[in-house]
Amino acid sequence: MNLARRVWGSCLLITICMGSFGIAGLSLGFAVTLLISLASLEPALVKQRFSRLPLLLSAMLFLLWGLVTLAWSEAVSPLLALSDWSRWLILIPAAGFMMTDDVRHGIWRAFIAVQLIVAFWAIYVGIDCTVDWAPYPHAYECMNKRIPHGNIQATWMLAFAALLSLVWLEGRWRWVCAIALGLPLLMIGNRTGFLVFALGLAVGFWYAAALKPWRLPILAASGPLALAALMLNPALQARFADALDFDRYGAAQQAQAQQTSEGLRAVYWRASLIAIRDRPLIGHGIGSWSEVYRGLQPQVQGPANSANPHSSYLLIAVEQGLIGLFLFLGLLAALWQAAAWLTGFEAVAFRILLVSFIAGSVFNTWTHDGAASRLFLILMLLCLSGLRAPNQAKPESASASAEPQQRQPRPRRERRQGRIKP
Repeated sequence: MNLARRVWGSCLLITICMGSFGIAGLSLGFAVTLLISLASLEPALVKQRFSRLPLLLSAMLFLLWGLVTLAWSEAVSPLLALSDWSRWLILIPAAGFMMTDDVRHGIWRAFIAVQLIVAFWAIYVGIDCTVDWAPYPHAYECMNKRIPHGNIQATWMLAFAALLSLVWLEGRWRWVCAIALGLPLLMIGNRTGFLVFALGLAVGFWYAAALKPWRLPILAASGPLALAALMLNPALQARFADALDFDRYGAAQQAQAQQTSEGLRAVYWRASLIAIRDRPLIGHGIGSWSEVYRGLQPQVQGPANSANPHSSYLLIAVEQGLIGLFLFLGLLAALWQAAAWLTGFEAVAFRILLVSFIAGSVFNTWTHDGAASRLFLILMLLCLSGLRAPNQAKPESASASAEPQQRQPRPRRERRQGRIKP
Protein backbone atom coordinates (compact mmCIF):
# COMPACT_ATOMS: atom_id res chain seq x y z
CA MET A 1 0.00 0.00 0.00
CA ASN A 2 2.78 2.43 0.91
CA LEU A 3 4.64 1.54 -2.31
CA ALA A 4 1.50 2.18 -4.35
CA ARG A 5 1.10 5.59 -2.77
CA ARG A 6 4.71 6.42 -3.66
CA VAL A 7 4.47 5.43 -7.33
CA TRP A 8 0.97 6.87 -7.80
CA GLY A 9 2.32 10.32 -8.66
CA SER A 10 4.67 8.92 -11.29
CA CYS A 11 1.87 6.90 -12.86
CA LEU A 12 -0.29 10.01 -12.90
CA LEU A 13 2.34 12.04 -14.74
CA ILE A 14 2.93 9.23 -17.22
CA THR A 15 -0.82 8.98 -17.87
CA ILE A 16 -1.12 12.66 -18.73
CA CYS A 17 1.95 12.50 -20.96
CA MET A 18 0.67 9.40 -22.76
CA GLY A 19 -2.33 11.45 -23.80
CA SER A 20 -0.01 12.93 -26.44
CA PHE A 21 -0.21 9.60 -28.26
CA GLY A 22 -3.98 9.79 -28.59
CA ILE A 23 -6.90 8.20 -26.84
CA ALA A 24 -5.31 4.71 -26.89
CA GLY A 25 -2.28 5.85 -24.90
CA LEU A 26 -4.45 7.82 -22.53
CA SER A 27 -6.73 4.82 -21.93
CA LEU A 28 -3.75 2.57 -21.18
CA GLY A 29 -2.29 5.07 -18.73
CA PHE A 30 -5.70 5.57 -17.15
CA ALA A 31 -6.07 1.80 -16.60
CA VAL A 32 -2.63 1.55 -14.97
CA THR A 33 -3.36 4.53 -12.72
CA LEU A 34 -6.69 3.03 -11.73
CA LEU A 35 -5.01 -0.24 -10.69
CA ILE A 36 -2.39 1.62 -8.67
CA SER A 37 -5.16 3.69 -7.08
CA LEU A 38 -7.04 0.55 -6.05
CA ALA A 39 -3.84 -0.82 -4.50
CA SER A 40 -3.34 2.38 -2.48
CA LEU A 41 -6.81 2.39 -0.91
CA GLU A 42 -6.98 2.90 2.83
CA PRO A 43 -9.96 2.16 5.11
CA ALA A 44 -9.68 5.64 6.63
CA LEU A 45 -10.50 7.12 3.23
CA VAL A 46 -13.86 5.40 2.83
CA LYS A 47 -15.71 7.98 4.91
CA GLN A 48 -13.84 10.77 3.16
CA ARG A 49 -14.85 9.40 -0.24
CA PHE A 50 -18.51 9.70 0.68
CA SER A 51 -17.88 13.29 1.75
CA ARG A 52 -16.38 13.95 -1.68
CA LEU A 53 -19.42 12.54 -3.43
CA PRO A 54 -20.22 15.86 -5.19
CA LEU A 55 -16.82 15.77 -6.91
CA LEU A 56 -17.28 12.19 -8.08
CA LEU A 57 -20.84 12.74 -9.24
CA SER A 58 -20.09 15.98 -11.05
CA ALA A 59 -17.09 14.45 -12.85
CA MET A 60 -19.01 11.34 -13.94
CA LEU A 61 -22.07 13.31 -15.07
CA PHE A 62 -19.99 15.72 -17.12
CA LEU A 63 -18.04 12.89 -18.76
CA LEU A 64 -21.14 10.77 -19.36
CA TRP A 65 -23.02 13.65 -20.99
CA GLY A 66 -20.11 14.16 -23.38
CA LEU A 67 -20.45 10.55 -24.52
CA VAL A 68 -24.21 10.92 -24.93
CA THR A 69 -23.78 13.91 -27.27
CA LEU A 70 -21.92 11.66 -29.72
CA ALA A 71 -25.35 10.33 -30.74
CA TRP A 72 -26.23 13.59 -32.54
CA SER A 73 -22.76 15.02 -33.18
CA GLU A 74 -22.33 16.83 -36.49
CA ALA A 75 -18.57 16.28 -36.53
CA VAL A 76 -17.01 14.44 -39.44
CA SER A 77 -14.55 12.67 -37.13
CA PRO A 78 -15.16 13.26 -33.40
CA LEU A 79 -12.22 11.06 -32.35
CA LEU A 80 -9.85 14.00 -31.86
CA ALA A 81 -12.38 15.92 -29.77
CA LEU A 82 -13.12 12.76 -27.80
CA SER A 83 -9.41 12.39 -27.05
CA ASP A 84 -9.24 15.95 -25.71
CA TRP A 85 -12.39 15.47 -23.67
CA SER A 86 -11.30 12.08 -22.26
CA ARG A 87 -8.39 13.63 -20.35
CA TRP A 88 -10.90 14.55 -17.68
CA LEU A 89 -11.42 10.83 -16.98
CA ILE A 90 -8.42 11.02 -14.68
CA LEU A 91 -10.63 12.87 -12.19
CA ILE A 92 -12.43 9.65 -11.30
CA PRO A 93 -9.47 7.65 -9.92
CA ALA A 94 -7.85 10.77 -8.48
CA ALA A 95 -10.86 11.80 -6.43
CA GLY A 96 -10.28 9.27 -3.66
CA PHE A 97 -6.61 8.42 -3.33
CA MET A 98 -3.56 9.82 -1.61
CA MET A 99 0.14 10.34 -2.15
CA THR A 100 2.79 10.50 0.56
CA ASP A 101 3.72 14.02 1.64
CA ASP A 102 7.42 13.72 0.86
CA VAL A 103 6.76 12.51 -2.70
CA ARG A 104 4.15 15.19 -3.31
CA HIS A 105 6.31 18.00 -1.94
CA GLY A 106 9.20 16.73 -4.04
CA ILE A 107 7.03 17.07 -7.14
CA TRP A 108 6.12 20.62 -6.11
CA ARG A 109 9.82 21.48 -5.82
CA ALA A 110 10.49 19.90 -9.20
CA PHE A 111 7.68 21.98 -10.71
CA ILE A 112 9.17 25.23 -9.38
CA ALA A 113 12.62 24.18 -10.62
CA VAL A 114 11.29 23.45 -14.12
CA GLN A 115 9.46 26.77 -14.21
CA LEU A 116 12.69 28.55 -13.19
CA ILE A 117 14.37 26.98 -16.21
CA VAL A 118 11.49 28.13 -18.41
CA ALA A 119 11.75 31.61 -16.88
CA PHE A 120 15.47 31.93 -17.67
CA TRP A 121 14.89 30.66 -21.20
CA ALA A 122 11.98 33.10 -21.64
CA ILE A 123 14.20 36.01 -20.53
CA TYR A 124 16.83 35.02 -23.08
CA VAL A 125 14.24 34.60 -25.83
CA GLY A 126 12.63 37.91 -24.92
CA ILE A 127 15.93 39.79 -25.18
CA ASP A 128 16.93 37.99 -28.39
CA CYS A 129 13.58 38.60 -30.11
CA THR A 130 13.56 42.24 -29.06
CA VAL A 131 16.94 42.76 -30.73
CA ASP A 132 16.08 40.86 -33.94
CA TRP A 133 12.74 39.13 -34.53
CA ALA A 134 13.30 38.11 -38.17
CA PRO A 135 11.83 36.14 -39.94
CA TYR A 136 8.70 36.71 -37.82
CA PRO A 137 6.48 39.76 -38.38
CA HIS A 138 7.03 41.18 -34.89
CA ALA A 139 8.80 40.44 -31.61
CA TYR A 140 5.78 38.93 -29.85
CA GLU A 141 5.31 36.33 -32.60
CA CYS A 142 9.00 35.46 -32.36
CA MET A 143 8.67 34.84 -28.63
CA ASN A 144 5.47 32.85 -29.05
CA LYS A 145 7.13 30.41 -31.45
CA ARG A 146 10.26 29.83 -29.39
CA ILE A 147 8.82 29.52 -25.87
CA PRO A 148 7.50 26.07 -24.77
CA HIS A 149 3.71 25.84 -25.25
CA GLY A 150 3.56 29.46 -26.42
CA ASN A 151 3.23 32.71 -24.55
CA ILE A 152 -0.24 32.16 -23.11
CA GLN A 153 0.44 28.83 -21.38
CA ALA A 154 3.97 29.84 -20.40
CA THR A 155 2.88 33.09 -18.74
CA TRP A 156 0.03 31.29 -16.99
CA MET A 157 2.32 28.69 -15.47
CA LEU A 158 5.03 31.23 -14.62
CA ALA A 159 2.45 33.38 -12.85
CA PHE A 160 1.14 30.38 -10.92
CA ALA A 161 4.66 29.26 -9.99
CA ALA A 162 5.49 32.78 -8.74
CA LEU A 163 2.36 32.83 -6.57
CA LEU A 164 3.14 29.30 -5.33
CA SER A 165 6.58 30.51 -4.25
CA LEU A 166 5.05 33.39 -2.32
CA VAL A 167 2.55 31.10 -0.59
CA TRP A 168 4.78 28.09 0.09
CA LEU A 169 8.43 29.10 0.44
CA GLU A 170 9.86 30.96 3.42
CA GLY A 171 12.53 33.56 3.98
CA ARG A 172 14.46 35.16 1.20
CA TRP A 173 13.93 32.23 -1.17
CA ARG A 174 10.29 33.21 -1.34
CA TRP A 175 11.16 36.57 -2.89
CA VAL A 176 14.07 35.32 -4.99
CA CYS A 177 11.99 32.64 -6.70
CA ALA A 178 8.93 34.87 -7.05
CA ILE A 179 10.94 37.67 -8.71
CA ALA A 180 12.80 35.25 -10.99
CA LEU A 181 9.52 33.63 -12.07
CA GLY A 182 7.64 36.91 -12.47
CA LEU A 183 10.34 38.83 -14.35
CA PRO A 184 9.66 37.15 -17.75
CA LEU A 185 6.09 38.46 -17.64
CA LEU A 186 7.46 41.94 -18.34
CA MET A 187 8.66 40.77 -21.78
CA ILE A 188 6.66 37.73 -22.88
CA GLY A 189 3.43 38.14 -20.93
CA ASN A 190 0.08 38.85 -22.57
CA ARG A 191 -3.22 40.15 -21.26
CA THR A 192 -4.41 36.70 -20.20
CA GLY A 193 -1.22 36.13 -18.22
CA PHE A 194 -1.53 39.44 -16.39
CA LEU A 195 -5.23 38.81 -15.71
CA VAL A 196 -4.73 35.37 -14.15
CA PHE A 197 -1.76 36.67 -12.16
CA ALA A 198 -3.84 39.52 -10.73
CA LEU A 199 -6.75 37.23 -9.84
CA GLY A 200 -4.42 34.64 -8.33
CA LEU A 201 -2.73 37.30 -6.26
CA ALA A 202 -6.13 38.45 -4.98
CA VAL A 203 -6.97 34.87 -3.97
CA GLY A 204 -3.60 34.58 -2.24
CA PHE A 205 -4.22 37.79 -0.30
CA TRP A 206 -7.60 36.50 0.82
CA TYR A 207 -6.70 32.94 1.85
CA ALA A 208 -2.94 32.82 2.53
CA ALA A 209 -1.95 33.87 6.02
CA ALA A 210 1.69 34.14 4.88
CA LEU A 211 0.84 36.95 2.43
CA LYS A 212 -1.34 39.06 4.68
CA PRO A 213 1.57 40.89 6.41
CA TRP A 214 3.08 41.65 2.98
CA ARG A 215 -0.04 42.92 1.20
CA LEU A 216 0.90 46.60 1.23
CA PRO A 217 4.53 46.11 0.06
CA ILE A 218 3.39 43.81 -2.75
CA LEU A 219 0.69 46.22 -3.89
CA ALA A 220 3.15 49.13 -3.71
CA ALA A 221 5.64 47.21 -5.86
CA SER A 222 2.97 46.21 -8.41
CA GLY A 223 2.67 49.82 -9.66
CA PRO A 224 6.25 50.16 -10.99
CA LEU A 225 6.12 46.61 -12.33
CA ALA A 226 2.92 47.37 -14.25
CA LEU A 227 4.53 50.52 -15.67
CA ALA A 228 7.62 48.54 -16.70
CA ALA A 229 5.40 45.98 -18.41
CA LEU A 230 3.73 48.73 -20.44
CA MET A 231 7.12 50.02 -21.54
CA LEU A 232 8.87 46.69 -22.24
CA ASN A 233 6.15 44.22 -23.22
CA PRO A 234 5.82 43.96 -27.04
CA ALA A 235 2.30 42.53 -26.91
CA LEU A 236 0.91 45.39 -24.83
CA GLN A 237 2.69 47.95 -26.99
CA ALA A 238 1.14 46.43 -30.11
CA ARG A 239 -2.33 46.53 -28.52
CA PHE A 240 -1.98 50.20 -27.64
CA ALA A 241 -0.68 51.02 -31.11
CA ASP A 242 -3.64 49.30 -32.74
CA ALA A 243 -6.06 51.12 -30.45
CA LEU A 244 -4.50 54.51 -31.25
CA ASP A 245 -4.58 53.81 -34.99
CA PHE A 246 -8.20 52.76 -34.79
CA ASP A 247 -9.16 55.95 -32.94
CA ARG A 248 -7.29 58.06 -35.47
CA TYR A 249 -8.61 56.55 -38.67
CA GLY A 250 -12.01 55.36 -37.44
CA ALA A 251 -14.03 53.36 -39.96
CA ALA A 252 -11.09 52.95 -42.33
CA GLN A 253 -9.51 50.53 -39.86
CA GLN A 254 -12.56 48.34 -39.31
CA ALA A 255 -11.59 45.84 -42.01
CA GLN A 256 -8.14 45.44 -40.52
CA ALA A 257 -9.49 45.29 -36.98
CA GLN A 258 -11.51 42.20 -37.91
CA GLN A 259 -8.23 40.34 -38.55
CA THR A 260 -6.93 41.00 -35.05
CA SER A 261 -7.53 38.62 -32.17
CA GLU A 262 -10.32 40.84 -30.81
CA GLY A 263 -12.05 40.99 -34.18
CA LEU A 264 -11.79 37.23 -34.73
CA ARG A 265 -12.97 36.54 -31.20
CA ALA A 266 -16.02 38.76 -31.76
CA VAL A 267 -16.86 36.83 -34.94
CA TYR A 268 -16.49 33.45 -33.26
CA TRP A 269 -18.52 34.50 -30.23
CA ARG A 270 -21.32 35.80 -32.46
CA ALA A 271 -21.37 32.48 -34.33
CA SER A 272 -21.42 30.63 -30.99
CA LEU A 273 -24.45 32.57 -29.78
CA ILE A 274 -26.30 31.75 -33.02
CA ALA A 275 -25.42 28.07 -32.65
CA ILE A 276 -26.54 28.03 -29.02
CA ARG A 277 -29.82 29.67 -30.01
CA ASP A 278 -30.48 26.90 -32.57
CA ARG A 279 -29.91 24.06 -30.05
CA PRO A 280 -29.84 25.55 -26.56
CA LEU A 281 -30.20 22.46 -24.37
CA ILE A 282 -28.48 19.49 -25.98
CA GLY A 283 -26.05 21.26 -28.32
CA HIS A 284 -24.69 20.05 -31.65
CA GLY A 285 -22.62 17.16 -30.28
CA ILE A 286 -19.04 16.88 -29.10
CA GLY A 287 -16.45 17.85 -31.71
CA SER A 288 -18.94 19.58 -34.00
CA TRP A 289 -17.79 23.20 -33.63
CA SER A 290 -15.90 23.32 -36.95
CA GLU A 291 -18.87 21.99 -38.93
CA VAL A 292 -21.31 24.28 -37.14
CA TYR A 293 -19.14 27.32 -37.78
CA ARG A 294 -18.72 26.43 -41.46
CA GLY A 295 -22.49 26.56 -41.84
CA LEU A 296 -22.73 29.90 -40.01
CA GLN A 297 -19.74 31.54 -41.69
CA PRO A 298 -21.83 33.38 -44.35
CA GLN A 299 -23.95 34.96 -41.61
CA VAL A 300 -21.08 36.22 -39.44
CA GLN A 301 -18.74 36.98 -42.38
CA GLY A 302 -15.67 35.61 -40.66
CA PRO A 303 -12.76 33.41 -41.77
CA ALA A 304 -13.56 30.31 -43.76
CA ASN A 305 -12.54 27.87 -41.02
CA SER A 306 -12.23 27.92 -37.23
CA ALA A 307 -10.95 25.28 -34.82
CA ASN A 308 -12.59 26.77 -31.71
CA PRO A 309 -14.52 29.87 -30.57
CA HIS A 310 -11.68 31.10 -28.27
CA SER A 311 -13.72 30.38 -25.14
CA SER A 312 -14.11 27.09 -23.30
CA TYR A 313 -17.57 27.97 -22.02
CA LEU A 314 -18.90 28.83 -25.47
CA LEU A 315 -17.32 25.70 -26.95
CA ILE A 316 -18.96 23.48 -24.33
CA ALA A 317 -22.30 25.29 -24.74
CA VAL A 318 -22.23 24.87 -28.54
CA GLU A 319 -21.20 21.21 -28.53
CA GLN A 320 -22.86 19.93 -25.33
CA GLY A 321 -25.59 22.52 -24.88
CA LEU A 322 -26.54 24.40 -21.76
CA ILE A 323 -26.88 21.04 -20.00
CA GLY A 324 -23.20 20.31 -20.60
CA LEU A 325 -22.22 23.83 -19.58
CA PHE A 326 -24.21 23.50 -16.36
CA LEU A 327 -22.52 20.17 -15.59
CA PHE A 328 -19.10 21.68 -16.24
CA LEU A 329 -19.81 24.62 -13.93
CA GLY A 330 -20.97 22.09 -11.32
CA LEU A 331 -17.66 20.30 -11.68
CA LEU A 332 -15.78 23.55 -11.08
CA ALA A 333 -17.94 24.22 -8.02
CA ALA A 334 -17.23 20.72 -6.69
CA LEU A 335 -13.49 21.27 -7.18
CA TRP A 336 -13.70 24.51 -5.22
CA GLN A 337 -15.53 22.68 -2.45
CA ALA A 338 -12.83 19.99 -2.42
CA ALA A 339 -10.25 22.66 -1.53
CA ALA A 340 -11.80 22.79 1.94
CA TRP A 341 -10.27 19.36 2.64
CA LEU A 342 -6.74 20.55 1.90
CA THR A 343 -4.36 22.00 4.48
CA GLY A 344 -1.44 24.38 4.38
CA PHE A 345 -0.17 25.97 1.20
CA GLU A 346 -1.90 23.42 -1.05
CA ALA A 347 -5.33 24.71 -0.10
CA VAL A 348 -4.38 28.19 -1.32
CA ALA A 349 -2.49 26.88 -4.35
CA PHE A 350 -5.50 24.81 -5.39
CA ARG A 351 -7.79 27.85 -5.27
CA ILE A 352 -5.27 29.99 -7.18
CA LEU A 353 -4.96 27.32 -9.85
CA LEU A 354 -8.71 26.90 -10.17
CA VAL A 355 -9.46 30.64 -10.32
CA SER A 356 -6.75 31.24 -12.92
CA PHE A 357 -8.07 28.36 -15.04
CA ILE A 358 -11.65 29.63 -14.80
CA ALA A 359 -10.60 33.14 -15.82
CA GLY A 360 -8.30 32.01 -18.62
CA SER A 361 -10.96 29.73 -20.09
CA VAL A 362 -13.14 32.76 -20.78
CA PHE A 363 -10.77 33.90 -23.56
CA ASN A 364 -9.12 30.57 -24.45
CA THR A 365 -10.26 26.97 -24.95
CA TRP A 366 -8.08 25.62 -22.16
CA THR A 367 -10.47 22.74 -21.45
CA HIS A 368 -9.72 21.29 -24.89
CA ASP A 369 -6.20 22.60 -25.45
CA GLY A 370 -3.63 19.82 -25.15
CA ALA A 371 -0.92 21.77 -23.33
CA ALA A 372 -3.18 23.83 -21.06
CA SER A 373 -5.47 20.98 -20.01
CA ARG A 374 -2.55 18.67 -19.22
CA LEU A 375 -0.81 21.32 -17.15
CA PHE A 376 -4.00 22.07 -15.28
CA LEU A 377 -4.86 18.42 -14.64
CA ILE A 378 -1.34 17.56 -13.46
CA LEU A 379 -1.29 20.36 -10.90
CA MET A 380 -4.91 19.91 -9.87
CA LEU A 381 -4.45 16.18 -9.26
CA LEU A 382 -1.25 16.89 -7.38
CA CYS A 383 -3.31 19.05 -5.04
CA LEU A 384 -6.14 16.51 -4.81
CA SER A 385 -3.71 13.78 -3.78
CA GLY A 386 -3.03 15.79 -0.62
CA LEU A 387 -6.61 15.44 0.63
CA ARG A 388 -6.79 14.15 4.19
CA ALA A 389 -9.16 11.75 5.83
CA PRO A 390 -11.67 13.53 8.12
CA ASN A 391 -10.12 12.24 11.38
CA GLN A 392 -6.53 12.37 10.17
CA ALA A 393 -6.09 16.10 9.76
CA LYS A 394 -8.36 19.08 9.50
CA PRO A 395 -7.91 22.47 7.90
CA GLU A 396 -6.17 24.97 10.12
CA SER A 397 -9.17 27.28 10.37
CA ALA A 398 -11.50 24.45 11.38
CA SER A 399 -9.13 22.95 13.93
CA ALA A 400 -8.36 26.33 15.47
CA SER A 401 -12.03 27.06 15.99
CA ALA A 402 -12.86 23.56 17.22
CA GLU A 403 -10.21 23.16 19.88
CA PRO A 404 -11.49 25.81 22.32
CA GLN A 405 -14.99 24.35 22.13
CA GLN A 406 -13.65 20.94 23.14
CA ARG A 407 -11.46 22.13 26.02
CA GLN A 408 -13.87 24.46 27.83
CA PRO A 409 -16.71 22.06 28.78
CA ARG A 410 -14.42 19.52 30.49
CA PRO A 411 -13.61 21.49 33.70
CA ARG A 412 -17.31 22.40 34.11
CA ARG A 413 -18.40 18.78 33.98
CA GLU A 414 -15.66 17.81 36.44
CA ARG A 415 -16.69 20.57 38.87
CA ARG A 416 -20.25 19.23 38.88
CA GLN A 417 -18.97 15.78 39.75
CA GLY A 418 -16.86 17.17 42.59
CA ARG A 419 -13.53 16.08 41.11
CA ILE A 420 -12.11 19.59 41.00
CA LYS A 421 -12.69 21.99 43.82
CA PRO A 422 -13.48 25.57 42.90
